[in-house]
Amino acid sequence: MVVTLLDRAQGSAHEAFAQRFVERLVALSVSEIRCAHPGVVVHREARLVLTQIFENTRRMIAVLLESCVDEAAIRRAVAAFRSYQVAGLAAFTRTLVQED
Repeated sequence: MVVTLLDRAQGSAHEAFAQRFVERLVALSVSEIRCAHPGVVVHREARLVLTQIFENTRRMIAVLLESCVDEAAIRRAVAAFRSYQVAGLAAFTRTLVQED
């Protein structure tokens, strides 16, 4: 069901779930950036980058859920992806702070 909501709900009553998921992740990220770095400007281009990052996240989660053979494998794969993504988002945030 989660795979369907994240990546295969086109044409269903849940079609907007994936977009809302991404929009929520972007909003939470912008809020966290602003909280950690008051006064930083999160410009339109930065939001576009975040949107694409989280579009890829949405698809990656669906692929991992669909491809991993059991819960332990899912946990390992998600942990690996998360370590990559957290480092990337930290670097992204540093670029915003340096622009200010």
